[in-house]
Amino acid sequence: MRDYLNQEKNIENGFKRVHTANGNSYSKVDGVLIKVNLAYSSVSAGIIAKDLGLDIRTTSAYIIALRGLRKMQKATK
Repeated sequence: MRDYLNQEKNIENGFKRVHTANGNSYSKVDGVLIKVNLAYSSVSAGIIAKDLGLDIRTTSAYIIALRGLRKMQKATK
């Protein structure tokens, strides 16, 4: 459990987990963590996926990314 909490802390501080041959390490990346609500993303994706010809998981990822972009855009206004 402690390892999981350390991973979350590193991710929130802008570190990316990198898998190496001898284990995991973290490296600093430029970016900002934007937390979005994931609720109903797969429900929305089920409707949209049929029109786009994508699978539900890929469409959910796009929906979550769009939510993050909208949230970021609102924050800059």
